[in-house]
Amino acid sequence: MGKPGLIRQVLGTALIVAVGLYLFGGCAGPVSGGKGKDKDKGKDIEVTMDAPVTADDLQKLEGDMFVLESYIRAPIPDDMDPTTEYRVAYDGYVYCDSEYSTGPAKLSDEDYMELYWFCVHAVKTNEFSKYYEDVCDGETYKFTYYDQDGEEFVIYDGYCYDNEDLQDIVVLVEGYAYE
Repeated sequence: MGKPGLIRQVLGTALIVAVGLYLFGGCAGPVSGGKGKDKDKGKDIEVTMDAPVTADDLQKLEGDMFVLESYIRAPIPDDMDPTTEYRVAYDGYVYCDSEYSTGPAKLSDEDYMELYWFCVHAVKTNEFSKYYEDVCDGETYKFTYYDQDGEEFVIYDGYCYDNEDLQDIVVLVEGYAYE
């Protein structure tokens, strides 16, 4: 292949990559988290990554924002439940189905916004789609975000011992369930 053919091939590949990035998020501009109904006033609220949003704005929405499910993948006593579910509602409360939970407890505005932006960023970038840890027992976690329309986005499902971002969210959410 001569120089003109190679140049055309490189330019063609670059164009395909640029279009793909534009269409699938790399250059798509602001990302909408969707719309939700303000439960107090019945008006639409739209949240985008570049719009200033506060915990007060989001806490007017109804339903779950985030669910963290843990599953013990090691031998446990027969009378112990291997699963625990932590739900973070848009109102800011953490609910846990464990008999040992002290909740529900309300997240601080700072922790609430940290969790919200983690979810929005993870969904926008698909950051954990190829993440994997080769572990054969212990505890797995499933991180699920629900946007303002209630659409479900699984952020990650698996072991996360070595990922600081995922571990930070586990510690944050579990900390409110067992205060």
